[in-house]
Amino acid sequence: MKISLKRIFSVILFLGAATVANATHVQGGEITYKYIGDSTSIPYQYEITLKLLRNAPGGTATLGSTATIDINSSC
Repeated sequence: MKISLKRIFSVILFLGAATVANATHVQGGEITYKYIGDSTSIPYQYEITLKLLRNAPGGTATLGSTATIDINSSC
């Protein structure tokens, strides 16, 4: 039985088109800070909020509830 190159290419193209790929990514984020040193009697103390925007179809991606943030200042 002779199989043509055109038929092999058609099968490969069909299988490639039928493949589904999914991914989840952090799309962006927002970081804000508020000076709270006066209310805590500790100078130079800030409250930092980090919001991450992500694309997770079906709720399949999970993020940890905590994150370590290193903040430095030269002033």
